[in-house]
Amino acid sequence: MTFGLSNLPQYTMAKTGTGLSAGTKYENLRIVATMMVFRVGPIVGRSSGISKLSDLRGKRAPAGFKAAPLFNYVLGSMLANAGLSLEDTKKVPVIALRQHWNAFKQGKIDVMVGAVGTGVLKEINAAVNGGIKYLTLDPSDEAVKRTVAVYPGSYLKVVKPAKPLTGVLEPVHVLHFDYLFWTHKDAPDDVVYTATKTMYENEKLLRESSPLWRSHSSKRMSKDQGFALHPAALKFYKEVGAR
Repeated sequence: MTFGLSNLPQYTMAKTGTGLSAGTKYENLRIVATMMVFRVGPIVGRSSGISKLSDLRGKRAPAGFKAAPLFNYVLGSMLANAGLSLEDTKKVPVIALRQHWNAFKQGKIDVMVGAVGTGVLKEINAAVNGGIKYLTLDPSDEAVKRTVAVYPGSYLKVVKPAKPLTGVLEPVHVLHFDYLFWTHKDAPDDVVYTATKTMYENEKLLRESSPLWRSHSSKRMSKDQGFALHPAALKFYKEVGAR
């Protein structure tokens, strides 16, 4: 396989041999481009009585995610933001992301993880008595350090209420992380160069292809993520003055 996709936290775990890749460093991976930004936060019911992250102590939280283990780290980083861990909650076993959304709708768990602006939140908002709301993360230095220690490569930014953003009732800090397009060190230069050039020159088509691409920008493709770019990608970025 020549190319792969993942978010930066997953890539960081792979390169450093931590988290999901504990014990194995994938040192041959090389970045080709930074793509869109994902915005994810903790969601509770408006009528739940939960108003801040620390209120999740002793509450029912999804755990396990055998089919999508990354979400243990996503939720774990949010709990760490408040000085908590999954051990401070009542763990309810779930298999995958959609199953945990269903468990939330059915009142079996008190918190769920959801990407800002995703269509499924409208469905969940209608199904839950009183609707849903995002809890804000703490942007203080110490809280951010705890968050990033669990989910490396993530960062916090404010999201403000807007009509398409179900559950964003007030300005909230949520988890942000970039998605990457990557390859390996021995990938053919001409293939990587062509792929990089094609993406760079077709920003408009990519952004129109799906709502997921709305935050993609050719200007961000060469963003320094702290890891090496493939030489052919770097060559292209230098040619267009992006590096």
